[in-house]
Amino acid sequence: MPINVPGTLFHKAMKARKELAQILAQIISSRRQRKQDYKDLLGSFMGEKAGLTDEGVAETVKRRKRKGLRCGENGGVFAERNGG
Repeated sequence: MPINVPGTLFHKAMKARKELAQILAQIISSRRQRKQDYKDLLGSFMGEKAGLTDEGVAETVKRRKRKGLRCGENGGVFAERNGG
């Protein structure tokens, strides 16, 4: 089990994860306030049909990002969400 000690790669990764979560939360919040219909992957997760909370949207984006980094099927994820 990794220990979160300052200066280690694990600590840097956890810090980056927290910062990315904050940035993603800001983006989701600003999009919700604008109430505009976005035609992208994040917009499809935020749509009423998806039925996700802001936290659910953030977790789905993170999960899809990890899957994309592992297998390189970003196009497949996009097509899956957009009926293509």
